[in-house]
Amino acid sequence: MQIPDLSNTSDQLQWHGRDGTVQNFSVSQVYEAIRPVGNTVYWFELVWYSNCIPRHAFVLWLLLKQKLKTQDKFKVWEIRQGQALHLAPGLQNLEWSLVVMDITGLSVKKSASVLVAKLLFAAAVYFIWQERNARLFNSKRRSAKELFRVIYAYVRLKLLSVRFKESHQINFLRIAWKLE
Repeated sequence: MQIPDLSNTSDQLQWHGRDGTVQNFSVSQVYEAIRPVGNTVYWFELVWYSNCIPRHAFVLWLLLKQKLKTQDKFKVWEIRQGQALHLAPGLQNLEWSLVVMDITGLSVKKSASVLVAKLLFAAAVYFIWQERNARLFNSKRRSAKELFRVIYAYVRLKLLSVRFKESHQINFLRIAWKLE
């Protein structure tokens, strides 16, 4: 039997993609082929963007997916106690999905005012969740004014780290948020 001459050929690993085409092998292509692909959610741009505050985005993401552990506990406690636990009166009548839809409609725009709105929304959700937990589990309370100051301070610090293109809107933003 004659041994074939393989000196002129090179071995290559190939992969059959999802669409059936043969491609050169790479780990990223294999990952893309085997990972589960779900539907894109409408609120993605509201939660995940380059200037988000990661811990705020994470809590907002959990909230939008209805996976905050406290929500499950609240449902059980509400049934046992026969009343709802709320941070502020009137919030129980607020249609959460409408608020999310309104701010999500803005979130695809790439302007400074939209960035501020997304940062404020995520910070408000985060600190209200944090305040709710502090009240329930530690019996600590902050006034609405104190909570506002904390949210303002976090968003302002984040805005100090963002590079903006010079414009009239940015000058107004710098004055309004005391960024100079």
